[in-house]
Amino acid sequence: MQFLIVLFFMIGFSFPTEKRVCISVKGDFPREKYIKIIVRKRVERALLESGYKPSCKKPSVPLDVIIKRVEERPIAYTSKGRISSYNLSIELEMVLGDKRETFTGFAPYRQPTGAVGDLYRKKAVNEIIDKIYLNILKFISRR
Repeated sequence: MQFLIVLFFMIGFSFPTEKRVCISVKGDFPREKYIKIIVRKRVERALLESGYKPSCKKPSVPLDVIIKRVEERPIAYTSKGRISSYNLSIELEMVLGDKRETFTGFAPYRQPTGAVGDLYRKKAVNEIIDKIYLNILKFISRR
C-alpha cells in the first residue's frame, strides 16, 4: 500500500522546477539614476506575478532590460520665461530568451514656479512605468 502511495505521488504529483530569471538593467543616463531602480522593481514584480523567481543562480534564463531613451520636452513656460511643464518619455527594450519587445510611454509633469527638482520627475517616471506595466507582464507571461 505504501508503495502505491509513493508511486502515485511520483507519477501524479511531479513538482516542477523553479523557473529562474536573471535580470540585468542596462542604460546610461546619469541624470536619471533612479530610473534603473524603478524599472528593476517593476520587472521583478512582473516576474513574481508570472510565476518566475528573480534569481541569477544556475540554471536561469537571462532577461535584459535596456533603457534606450529618456527624453523630456518643454511644453509650457512661466511668465518669467522658465520652463514649468515637460513631457517625459521613456523607451525600454526587453529581451527574454529569443523574444524581444520595445515598450514606450510618456507622461507630462510640471515644476511649479519653474524650479528645479526631482520629486515631480520621479512621479512621472513611476506613472510611465505603471502605464506600460501590463504590457511588460504580458511579455513575460508569454514565455
